[in-house]
Amino acid sequence: MSLGETTEIVIRDRVSGITKITGLLIADLSTQRERQPHGNYRPKPRWGHNRIVKLQESGGYLLLREALSLTYHRVNTSCTTINRQPSGEQCSASEMFAEIEQLGMARDEAVSCDRCQPQYPEELRATALVRYEMPRRQWDQCENPGQVVQRLTQMRRFSGVWSSEVAEPIRGLIEQARLHDPDWAEADMPVVEIR
Repeated sequence: MSLGETTEIVIRDRVSGITKITGLLIADLSTQRERQPHGNYRPKPRWGHNRIVKLQESGGYLLLREALSLTYHRVNTSCTTINRQPSGEQCSASEMFAEIEQLGMARDEAVSCDRCQPQYPEELRATALVRYEMPRRQWDQCENPGQVVQRLTQMRRFSGVWSSEVAEPIRGLIEQARLHDPDWAEADMPVVEIR
């Protein structure tokens, strides 16, 4: 997939099935690789992948956000999410490996949690149960660039308070969209009034 070209994105999800998104890919940014000293890169066990697609048939934009992970936990893990739920979803090792392969990774790239210390990937039987941090995906259809920016920069915290933040990956995504879609240059960006 190249920026500025019409593309079809196919997402296979074990819960919601298959989703096909067709349009002009104007921004695509992944945080999968982390820069190391001496200019080398290494893959992260958890990363985000965000894309903006200009929908040519229906008009508007589609913002696709994915939270991806190679990390898995013990079935009876004490590791929890921000909502105090056990980390990951229970599945068999073979289901986990199939999900990891759909991410374009090899099964031996699965990462056992350092905290609860499940068996290493090569030690897992296919039927062994684990709690895998399944991909989480969200897509928003937006009418204009301003709505896309608003979805990317404004968020509701766990406490219920709204905040605005432009993290470096989000800034890069917005800059890509501006470069590959002339409509972004003239678009009205959201106006936030704080009184």
